[in-house]
Formats: sequence, C-alpha cells, structure tokens
Amino acid sequence: MVVRVAVVAVAVPGVGRHNRDMIVGVSARQMQVAEKPLLDRGVALMARASRGLAQCVVQVVRQRCGQVAGARVVVLVGQGNNGGDALFAAALLARLPMSVTVALVGERCHGDGLAAVRASQAVVVTPSDGAEVVALCAGVDVVVDGIVGIGARGAVRGLAGDALASWSARTRRDGDPVWVAVDVPSGVDASSGEVADARRTVHADVTVTFGVAKTGLLVAPGALSAGRVQVVDIGVDVGEWDVVSVVGGDLGPGGLWGWLWELPAATDHKYTRGVVGVDAGSAVYPGAGVLAARAAAACGVGMVRYEGDREVAGVVASVAPHVVSARGRAQARVVGSGQEPDDAVAERVRHAMSAGAPTVLDAGALGVLDRSFALSEQMVLTPHAGELAGLLMAFGVEVTRAQVEARPLWAARCAAEVTGATVVLKGVTPVIAGPGVTYVQPIEDARVSRLATAGSGDVLAGVLGAALARLVAVKADAVGATDIAGAVACGVLTHQLAALQGGDGPLTASDLVAHIPAAIAMVCAS
Repeated sequence: MVVRVAVVAVAVPGVGRHNRDMIVGVSARQMQVAEKPLLDRGVALMARASRGLAQCVVQVVRQRCGQVAGARVVVLVGQGNNGGDALFAAALLARLPMSVTVALVGERCHGDGLAAVRASQAVVVTPSDGAEVVALCAGVDVVVDGIVGIGARGAVRGLAGDALASWSARTRRDGDPVWVAVDVPSGVDASSGEVADARRTVHADVTVTFGVAKTGLLVAPGALSAGRVQVVDIGVDVGEWDVVSVVGGDLGPGGLWGWLWELPAATDHKYTRGVVGVDAGSAVYPGAGVLAARAAAACGVGMVRYEGDREVAGVVASVAPHVVSARGRAQARVVGSGQEPDDAVAERVRHAMSAGAPTVLDAGALGVLDRSFALSEQMVLTPHAGELAGLLMAFGVEVTRAQVEARPLWAARCAAEVTGATVVLKGVTPVIAGPGVTYVQPIEDARVSRLATAGSGDVLAGVLGAALARLVAVKADAVGATDIAGAVACGVLTHQLAALQGGDGPLTASDLVAHIPAAIAMVCAS
C-alpha cells in the first residue's frame, strides 16, 4: 500500500489562507489546544471543516464518475465532532444532483448536524447490524467515514466495528467505492499511528484532515490506512508540532536545507565540501563497504576515506578509485555496515566516538551497544525493527520486534531517550528521533518499496554519512542536536528519491547508488 501525503490548498470561504509548504503533524491534544481559542471566540470551525470536506468529496466523485449528477454517496456517522463534520458535509452534498444516504452507526450523533441533514434531501437510515451497513456501502461510488474522531483510542467497537470487520473480510472487487476518511481513518490512533485491530479499521483511499495533518496519518501503520492525505486549512494556527517531514522543496534553492547538496562554490575545495570516513564491510560482506563508500561519494562530498579491513580496501579501490584508502581527518564517519557484532567492532565504535565527529552506526555496530557506551545525539543509529528490538533490550527495555512494528513512533523515541543517540528506525515510513524533534518520512510513490533489497541499508548509511559531513562542513561548531536529526532526515529523503529514479523495474543496491546524483540534481533544480 502506498503512503501518499499531499498538502493541498482547499479554498474554504471565510478563511482566506494557504497551507504551509512543509509537512507537519500534530497530536490530537495539540490540535485541540490550537482550536480552543477560536472556539472560545465563537469561530465556526465545524462549518469550515464541513465545507472543505464536501469540496474534497465532490473532487473524488468527479475523478471517479466524471460528473456529479447521478453519483451515489454513503456517509457513515458516529458520535463526536468528526461525525458532526460528516453530517454538515452530507447536508451540503445533498444540494447537488447526487444520492446521499446517511447511516447512523453510533450510539448518538451531533444534534445540530443531524438536524441539518434531516432538513436536506439526504436519506437518513439507522442500520440494525453490520451486514446492513456493508450492503449500504456495496455498489455506491463514495463512502465517507465519519465514525469516530481524533480523540478515539483502540479498535472501532459495536455495530460500526462489526461492519468494518465484515467489509475487511470481503474480497476486493472492481467497482468498490472510494473511501474518504474524515480527519483520520476510524481505527487509527491520530497521535501515534497505532492500529489496534486492522480488521476493524477504515482503510481509506483519501483522508481529508483539518488544519494540519495528524501524526497518525504520517507514520505506519496508520499511514498505510490513510491513502492520499488532503489538508484543509480552517484557519487554525498550531504553535507546537509533534512531527515534521522534510520534502523535496526543502532541499532545493532557497529551501531550509538547500545548502546541503548544492554545487561547490568557486572557493570550495575537498575539505570544505565534507570528508566521510567509512569503516564498513568485512571478508564475508565486502560489498557493504563498497556500497557505503560509493553512496557517500555519489552525494558530492569532497572526499571519502575507506578506513575498514585491508582486504575490503582492495575491493573498494578496484571499483571506486576515487575513494581514498587511508585514515585521516573526517567530518563524519560510518561504522558497522556488513560487519558482525564482535569485540573488534565494539572497539571500532569506541574509536569513532573518541574522534568526536558525528557517526552513523549501522548493522554490526548496533549489536555491540549497551549501557556501557556513552552515546550522544552525534551518534546516529540506523536499525530496522528487529535490530531496534535488540537494541532496546540491551538498554533494559523489554520489547519484541512485533511491538516495534506496531508502535514505530514510540519505539524510535524510546530508543533515542534511553540511548541518548539520534535514532533512524527504517521501514515504510522511516522515523528519525532526536532530542526534542521527530521526523517521519512518508513519500508519494509506490516505487519506494524497491528499497526492500539487499544492500539498501548500506547505501543509506553512506548517504547519511555524507549528509552529516556536509552539515559539519557548513555549520562547523554551530551544529546542534536538532541539526543532526534534520540532516539525517534529508539523507533519508535523498535515499528514497534515488529509489524513484530509473523507471519502474527491479532495483539493486548498486542501481540505487547510481541513481543518487540524479535524485540530488532533481531536488536542486526544483
């Protein structure tokens, strides 16, 4: 399933604003705090939200049917404000030449919203069981999910939950309706992206969210149920964000991180462009050293030093003569890719830590870490879910891989807290957790799944090493903890963008390295 995040400007009368270019996510509590001053002043936020929702549903109808006339829409309404948004939107949609049926699937619903619907041309029904809800949804063009709101936790219960479980058990058919979720798909935790029961969860094609994206729409597993996310600006100013995503424009000219991959200035030389030291690969896995070193060099740094095993150095030199096989000064380092977690690797990690430069610790380097290592935010850990579970266990947190996969946002933040390091949890929506900041990196293209190939992590380690070297080269002594996390997020995005180059066919890690310059050229030109 594709994670698609599109922050769109939906014109809502009376607002007259535009959405921010960056993608940020807020928790349910942060959104409620941001809304309160407006609600206290009597601002009709629900009216704004319902108008934006109705406009987005009309867009979906036009895309599916080619026209509005004759379209069939079912609106599932539960309790809470999201149900109110759905009811008022249904009343607006009923003014158009389409069939609108409102199904009340909760114990109660928003009174004023229901009155608006009853005063419209919409048909209101109260299903007696889940099977009746499924029958209503089958064969229509669009189903609007207004079952539960952003404050709900856990699986959807009752009649609505039974209906969703029955719908999930169906074999997907041609002609099935487009599902549009209101604010957040029912069953997805808006603040964490956690899903208590996938069978009793709406798996939306489009999610129309209000004010700003909710964290749970940007991070797995919730992001996998959100479809394409459209943010409707309702005039709310959010002073505090929960997560943030780097987008391609941030890396382009004038972007917040536009300097990261920019071409050398006339006065630059190799040391001002950043130097990366790579200690990766082994006799068993020499390719890891090759991939990490080549990936770092492909990002345009001034120099890559190979500092690993001598036998691997020969292999690196044979395929990448531009990589220098000699230890020396480096502004960032990569350690552990393609290496086993043994005493020798532990010593390499301690040596890198003593050098004081930001260091990417990957694969074998992760396996030696425990509380005896005094890690800081300059140490960037790059585990997948299984490695993160092992890392947390080494630091005294009892957790399984399945729990990490179910709660990636929590797991990455927990690891950053207990280790003191910056943590990159790899996966479909990578999470980068550092002191006081969390990035998540969803992307709008199914081809990013091609990163699920051997050696992709080694390439990522090299790209992250390059991003950190560039950060130090540009900012020198002014590098802060949040800078580390931001540069790493840029590296993760660059890695994803490289996977989108070169057509739709299979991708190897070597192909990925070869695509890095094109990915960087693309964002630098945007």
